[in-house]
Amino acid sequence: MNFIKLNDLPHYPDLLNHLTDEMTACLDSHGRISLNSVPGYENNHMLGNGNLKQDFASGTFPDRADRFHEKEFTETCTIFKDTIWEEILEVLNAKYITGRVRIFKSLPGTCLSWHEDGIPRIHYPIKTQEGCMMVIDHEVKHLEKEKWWFAKTEKLHTAFNASSEDRIHLVAVIRGVR
Repeated sequence: MNFIKLNDLPHYPDLLNHLTDEMTACLDSHGRISLNSVPGYENNHMLGNGNLKQDFASGTFPDRADRFHEKEFTETCTIFKDTIWEEILEVLNAKYITGRVRIFKSLPGTCLSWHEDGIPRIHYPIKTQEGCMMVIDHEVKHLEKEKWWFAKTEKLHTAFNASSEDRIHLVAVIRGVR
């Protein structure tokens, strides 16, 4: 079983209505936004996006002294202070040892590469519909909207949006349980 429905976390109906114009602009241009960041970088809600090991400007994987690690993403980004998003971070951090917590948007007709994250994730589908699926180790699952899902993304997996609308998930890296 690669997907486990979590019933012990609060339900957040209509999170889509809590996406601000600033958040939507980030989702439109990059497809993702970080709710948390590294101390000293709280104003940078894009810092946690992408692969922490890869330098996207050059496409290489340099051995950099300034490389960030999941354990360093402990601060709520400034734009999410005193919002429902900060409340969600607090709820997750009370139960789990998290890394980056982000919102991802998948455009219609898109698919992620077949990959491993090396660490599990929790998904909370904010906007999903028929045709949006996640596949882990050949197990295919539509993650029900507004439910928490533990996903074993340390295994080979992908996600695709075969619908005609955007798919939006809140995704939290889970480093451990408290």
